[in-house]
Amino acid sequence: MDNRIQLPKLGWIRFSKSCDIEGNIKRVTVRRSSTGRYSIAVICEMPYSPYKASTADAIGIDLGLKEFAVLSNGEFIANPKHYQKYEKRLAFLQRAFARKKEGSKSWEKNKAQIAKLHEKIKHTREDFLHKLTTRLVHENQVIAVENLSVKKLIQNKKLSKGIHDA
Repeated sequence: MDNRIQLPKLGWIRFSKSCDIEGNIKRVTVRRSSTGRYSIAVICEMPYSPYKASTADAIGIDLGLKEFAVLSNGEFIANPKHYQKYEKRLAFLQRAFARKKEGSKSWEKNKAQIAKLHEKIKHTREDFLHKLTTRLVHENQVIAVENLSVKKLIQNKKLSKGIHDA
């Protein structure tokens, strides 16, 4: 199968694959983001499991702000601070957006730039979390995570931005 997929009502569509599609296709989800980009998620049923059984028994995870997570085996996972990386650029774009006349061509362009930057932050967060969780699941049989009340934690004005970022 090459880089084309046949969808009902749409026909054959080209797409870029992140990995090969194996097994029977059960469901295909097509999404459009606020920036106008489309993504396709393909769910397949496979006759075998490509993952090996892990050797370690259990691990506990303590979430934090300075370190993203501290594992019970002593490993520290650094906080990547995705929002903080792009905060200055986002503030610049939002200030420029506030000065534009609503409905103008430059207003529309600026709005699209802000949406694109927010999408970039979202994708970097998702990528980091997906890689981390996949690694932890493959290495451990049991994972214990502390129960946090995020709603109450973000009421602290000095820590709320960092908590949202983490």
